[in-house]
Amino acid sequence: MKLIRFGIAGFLIQIGALWAFILISRTDYAPFGKPLVIVLAIVALGTLLWHEVRKTPSYAPLCLLPLVLSLGYLVAFHLLGLIGFRGLMKDLQFDIDYLWSILGVLVTVSLLYGIATTALALLARTRFRREP
Repeated sequence: MKLIRFGIAGFLIQIGALWAFILISRTDYAPFGKPLVIVLAIVALGTLLWHEVRKTPSYAPLCLLPLVLSLGYLVAFHLLGLIGFRGLMKDLQFDIDYLWSILGVLVTVSLLYGIATTALALLARTRFRREP
């Protein structure tokens, strides 16, 4: 899968999971529905990462995968906020505190995706190596 398709697929999974999380949190099924949405999102993103890691021949392009997923998460989070909560637009200010908080989220999510990508890459390169 090319990097753009990978990014779009990751974005769609993340925006769908965030949307489902918001919808389920407003129902009576929230106590078991929210953890279920989180687990399904992790499984879907893990499967997407696994397929991409196995297809990538070298380690250099693997470094872009966590960054693409992290940027997709930030875009999904903000797009969903704009669509679902239009009242937030009047309070939106791009001050330095907001930008630092976005950077903090980007670093945290990138680290989580980076750890997952590294673990899956090591697993794919050692245990599930494809023979030519």
